[in-house]
Amino acid sequence: MGLFEDHMILRLPAELKEELIQRHGAKPFAPMPGRVSKEYVALPESMIRDSQRLSSWVAKALVYGESLQPKTKSKAKKKK
Repeated sequence: MGLFEDHMILRLPAELKEELIQRHGAKPFAPMPGRVSKEYVALPESMIRDSQRLSSWVAKALVYGESLQPKTKSKAKKKK
């Protein structure tokens, strides 16, 4: 989860992301026009103001984040 400009964003699996968009008015997160993030969703202001609902979704995002495998560093390319 994080903050971007005036948005609070959560990283969620596809089914939970779609639920937030369809049922709760969230928007797909696009940090740049035309560049929609696959796993992130921008929360609606109404959800941010409702601490109980927000806490529930933040907990889901944390569980999802903990389930992900760490990224491995790629080896640096040698300069010729």
